[in-house]
Amino acid sequence: EGAIPDQLTKEWTDMVDGITLYFEQALVSRLLYPSELSQFRNLEDTLLNETPLQKVDIYGCEHLLRLISAMPRILDQQYRDAKMKKLERKNKEKKTTESSEDPNETSHEEEDDLAQIGGVILAKLQDLARFLQKNQSTLFCSRYRKKSDAEVKIERKIQKRQERRLKNRLYNMLLQQQGSTSQEMEDNVEVDNIMNDD
Repeated sequence: EGAIPDQLTKEWTDMVDGITLYFEQALVSRLLYPSELSQFRNLEDTLLNETPLQKVDIYGCEHLLRLISAMPRILDQQYRDAKMKKLERKNKEKKTTESSEDPNETSHEEEDDLAQIGGVILAKLQDLARFLQKNQSTLFCSRYRKKSDAEVKIERKIQKRQERRLKNRLYNMLLQQQGSTSQEMEDNVEVDNIMNDD
């Protein structure tokens, strides 16, 4: 009586597999805050190269929640991209072969399918978010570990590199506004880089 239907089990299994795959791909580019990148680089250099662990095995519910909150935007963008690609393909086909069929006929069915799939995914994500909220005291950390010296060092290095790049861009923009030649700009940037390395 209390058994979960096979179809529901399959839907959730597919959903979890998809979330896991996307989590692995999106962690660095979408989910980690800039201050967490140094920790990731340190983990990548040590732990991830030595063990068969995946990123999803290391990062917890906090990062999963970030993914869940980003998914509506991601799905919307993918839906628009798919719609644009199909429209471009239809236009290309229409130019090469003049057909008596209505090119928009299947497009509406495909759009409805994409919208339906997106709706199912969002509903499952909402269920998952409610589960996380209901069990937050056991799933989310109340204390976080302190960064190691290596992580702090990497973070400072990244921060200095970003500051240097920003400074160089601003400096180049100012020189361009003043009408300096490209050779003068290169010389000035080189001098600035030498001074920053000291």
